[in-house]
Amino acid sequence: MYLEIRPTEQFMLYLSRGVADVSGRMEAYGMANLKGFKAWVKGGQFQENYGYRFADHTAYTRTGLWSEYDGFANSPPLPPHYGVGLEAGTRIATFDLSGSYTAAQSNIPSDRDQQKRWVARAYGQRRLPFAQKFVVNGGASWYHSPAKAPDSELPFSQRRHKTTAWGGFGGIAFEGIHGKMGTGGGASNFGWLATTLLFEYDRKNWVPAFASAPITSAYSTTQLEVMVYQGLWLQAAYDWLDNAETSGVAGEAERTSIGLGSFVLPWVEVSVKHRLYSSAGSTQDGSVQTRNKQQIEAQMHVFF
Repeated sequence: MYLEIRPTEQFMLYLSRGVADVSGRMEAYGMANLKGFKAWVKGGQFQENYGYRFADHTAYTRTGLWSEYDGFANSPPLPPHYGVGLEAGTRIATFDLSGSYTAAQSNIPSDRDQQKRWVARAYGQRRLPFAQKFVVNGGASWYHSPAKAPDSELPFSQRRHKTTAWGGFGGIAFEGIHGKMGTGGGASNFGWLATTLLFEYDRKNWVPAFASAPITSAYSTTQLEVMVYQGLWLQAAYDWLDNAETSGVAGEAERTSIGLGSFVLPWVEVSVKHRLYSSAGSTQDGSVQTRNKQQIEAQMHVFF
């Protein structure tokens, strides 16, 4: 559920909530636009501005980057909780710049789980002058969580170590062909075959629960959406991660998804996807695993 309240043009209150913690994360914040400065400031609990904010909460650049998802067979890609703090941003020329300082939360927050995070992001978007129906965008992100003193009352897997991540993202969109296959003729509507292709790649230096020393992991997510009929979208995605730079951990894992999404009502979106998971590498006990797991996933978003 997404709830947005705008008492004035310059101020917004926002709330989003999933059905359960395992399928969604709560955001609750206030956001003010600083009129005349091309700037904004946000305070509360929110997803920090890093890379793309994919609507799929289980994209590997969200689950792996922000939590301890490592590709093991019994390690589902659950999204992390979001940070609590402040964020500010501004527009300079054609770029949006933002930075935040938050008290981060892990998948299962505890009273002591208050490690700080610094996040920065630069993003630009432009319509192609020689092809007005195409828009390109891209940017880069960085975050850093300083290490804090070990807590002897917590098990090793719950102690917080220094984490640094960085990456880039980009995409291209095509507005489609208007007046075909049930689409409207106005310039404000999506046309037939309207297409969006997005890609993000990130690297993270961290100490996971199964390791005693820092490792460097890589994550990527690619998403494609094509409108095949008015309100009906073909959706495809490919997620990948790699911990293989350090021996004794899971190695590579990947997920391929394909499905359909539709606004069955103007305020209700439903999507159904088929997902194929696979991974190969060394498990914690030293054996080699090869996994092919399939599942059907349905997701509904309700907007107010």
